[in-house]
Amino acid sequence: IWEQFWNYLVQLAHLDLGNSIMYYPMEVTDLIVQALPWTVYLGLISTLLGWIIGTYLGARLGWRPGRLLDSIITPFAMFFSSIPPFWLGLLLVWYLSYSKGLFPAQGAVNQRVRPAELTNIDWLLSIAFHSILPLFCLVVVGFTGWLFSMRNMMITTVNEDYVHLARAKGLSPERIRTAYAARNALLPNITGLAMSMGGVLMAVVLAEAVFIYPGLGGLIGAS
Repeated sequence: IWEQFWNYLVQLAHLDLGNSIMYYPMEVTDLIVQALPWTVYLGLISTLLGWIIGTYLGARLGWRPGRLLDSIITPFAMFFSSIPPFWLGLLLVWYLSYSKGLFPAQGAVNQRVRPAELTNIDWLLSIAFHSILPLFCLVVVGFTGWLFSMRNMMITTVNEDYVHLARAKGLSPERIRTAYAARNALLPNITGLAMSMGGVLMAVVLAEAVFIYPGLGGLIGAS
């Protein structure tokens, strides 16, 4: 047993993960290499979209907290922040795919389209269409953190002296919000964006298992 464990560590150091039991005789490394681009695609796009949407809405809500827009969006954001991505994914698949038939329920691309060419517009459009539900699920769950972070920073920033000075100079509210308040409140979100790249993969893997997406989540679900 100790010799087998030592051989396993030696193979692991050489990135030799052996053969897959589920997809024998394919090597595990080859399976990961094939699935990783799909996971990175979903994780990168959903993170950037969630960051942009959450940061923009947070800047708008924090500029004038307590207004009608803030009273509507903030409770909804708190509700969606508590939803697990796999549960929301199940609801989307059940309603929009099986009940309404608007979107594909599984897969990443139409198998009838000739694959693997970035110049093939039909292939790219098929990938984009199949990723609508997974991306929507991840963005809805993921944008709330950025929204609350930006909103709280904006509430603090609008009371700073340089913002009061900009108002005293007669600058327009849009310019003060964008060039003075939001630009300074944005710094924590920029730092958090880089730090969140690792953690977002867990949500992506769970969502892939629901949508049977050919990423790392699909491999885990199949195993």
